[in-house]
Amino acid sequence: MHKQALTWLSLTWMLGTACTKTTVVPPDGLPDALAQAMDAQTSADQGVCGNITGDRERGGVCLHGVEGQLVDEQGVPIADTTVTVCAGGCFFGHSGPDGRFTVAVEQYLQVKLYSLLIHAQPRRTAYYLALPPLYAGHATFVVPLPVPAMPQDGPTLKDDKSAQTLIAGGVTLTVDAGTDVFFSFEDELLPTLGHKLRPLRLSPSQVPFLGDVKPALLYGFGPFEALLGKPARLAFDLSADDIHAGLLPAGSSVEVLGQRGLSRGPPPGAALDRVALGHVSADGKRIDLDAGAGITTLTWIAVRKLEN
Repeated sequence: MHKQALTWLSLTWMLGTACTKTTVVPPDGLPDALAQAMDAQTSADQGVCGNITGDRERGGVCLHGVEGQLVDEQGVPIADTTVTVCAGGCFFGHSGPDGRFTVAVEQYLQVKLYSLLIHAQPRRTAYYLALPPLYAGHATFVVPLPVPAMPQDGPTLKDDKSAQTLIAGGVTLTVDAGTDVFFSFEDELLPTLGHKLRPLRLSPSQVPFLGDVKPALLYGFGPFEALLGKPARLAFDLSADDIHAGLLPAGSSVEVLGQRGLSRGPPPGAALDRVALGHVSADGKRIDLDAGAGITTLTWIAVRKLEN
C-alpha cells in the first residue's frame, strides 16, 4: 500500500511539473458586499466545468481555479515552485517570479475534501492547506502563504532496514530493524539533503493550516512524508524556556497529532489526526510516546496537553 501511494503521488507530481499554467494575480481582497452577495456553492457559468471525478452527482460544485502567492519568512516571493490541489483528482500549478500561482481546475469537485499542497521540499517546508471558501467558482488565498526554510543538515535516515536512532533539532527518532522507508519524489531528487532528518520547530502562528488546533509544540519534518513500514518512536526535548513557561507540565499526558496527507488516509490531506499518546517526564525535560505508540509518516507533528 505504501509503495502504491508513493508511486501515485510521485507520478502526479511529475505530470504536474510537465504542465505549464498561466500565472494570474489574485485580488488583494474581496469587498464585503461582494463576498456576501456571492454564493460559495455556485457560480454564474458552472456549465464550463467538467466532471472527471463524478463529484457533480455527489454534491460537487464547480471549481474554476485556486489562486495564491508563496513567500519566504521575510515576505519575499518564492518562484518556480509546484503546487497541487488534490483529493479524488490532482490539478497542478506553478509559482511565477512574483510568487503567485494559479491552479486551473474547471471541474465539479467536493471542495471540502481537497487541499493545496506546496511542493517545496527538501529545501523548504511542504504542507497541505484546506481551500478557502469559493467566490464565483474561485478559491483565492488572499493572504500570502509562508514557506519557511528547512534546516540544511541532519543525520541520514537510511532505507536499508537497519535499526536507527537519529537525533536532530531536539527530536529523537527511533526506527526498529526491518522497517521499510520510502521517500517522496522531491526528496529522492536531492537525496544528499532529502534523506536527512531535519525537524523544524515553529510557532503555531507561523503556519496557516492549523485551524482551531492550538498545540504547545509544532514541528515540520524533513524528509517530508517519508513513509515508515513499522511505527517509529519519537521523543521531544523541552528547553529551559519551555519549562519556565510551563508549556507542558512535568508528568502530564499529551496527544500527538499528525497532518494526514494523502498517502495514509482519506482526504482531506490538511486534516490533523491523533497518531499517538505520550507523556512528559517527571523532570519536565522530555516528551516520550507511550509504550507501543509510534508514527508511520514524517509530516507535521503537533503536541498538546491531553485534556481529561
